[in-house]
Amino acid sequence: MTLPPGLLASDFYYILPELVLTGGALLLLRRTAEPARRRALALAGVGLAGIALPLAGALAGADYLNARNLLPALVPLLAALGVGLGASRAARAGGALLAALCALSLGIVVAVAADPQYQRPDWRGLARALGHTGDARAIVVSPANGVLPMRLYRRRMRAVRPAGAVVVEVDVVAVAGARGAGEAPELPAQLGTSLGVAGFGAPRRIATDRWEILRFRAPAPVHVTPPAVAAVRFAPDAPAVELLPGRG
Repeated sequence: MTLPPGLLASDFYYILPELVLTGGALLLLRRTAEPARRRALALAGVGLAGIALPLAGALAGADYLNARNLLPALVPLLAALGVGLGASRAARAGGALLAALCALSLGIVVAVAADPQYQRPDWRGLARALGHTGDARAIVVSPANGVLPMRLYRRRMRAVRPAGAVVVEVDVVAVAGARGAGEAPELPAQLGTSLGVAGFGAPRRIATDRWEILRFRAPAPVHVTPPAVAAVRFAPDAPAVELLPGRG
């Protein structure tokens, strides 16, 4: 079990899950009635198969072994554990173990909610920070798949056609993301400093620790194309270039 760093002040948070699982398994094997135990072990077998099959695939070269793909195996395994914790011949021990498991789970939920590195990229905050103006804008989104969440919050956004569009503003945007599992989210490095089209002034930077906007303004409407405005971006890969029409 992977726990957030805030919970790692003591080995207690590593030991408690193992104690609960071991205790539940012992209650299942020794204090549960035979019919219930037999059915629970069958459930546990299904859950273990759900772990063994991806593991075998990973060893064979088809590596799909990750926490997300193993989640379905939790259902039968936890059901089998619940049978052990609910053994009628060990009600007190089972209740104590169940209370400990609930307390640990609640602690992890709270710690994850309070730790920024476990949160999703803040596309909603970025979309809100773009604000609303009467001018058409080109939005340069890195990475390109960020367009999907952005369009949920700014429903008028649409892709700029290859022929280009006439805009007054270009907003180059990005959100912070973790480079690897367990790492704190970081804002990506900026590539380029000037747009590939004349007419825009120096950018104004608007940023938090979760998102960043470089806002280029022009005194009059300028025709731009996606390759030109993508000269400034926050990722080495090609960004998405969207048009956000102005109000009215």
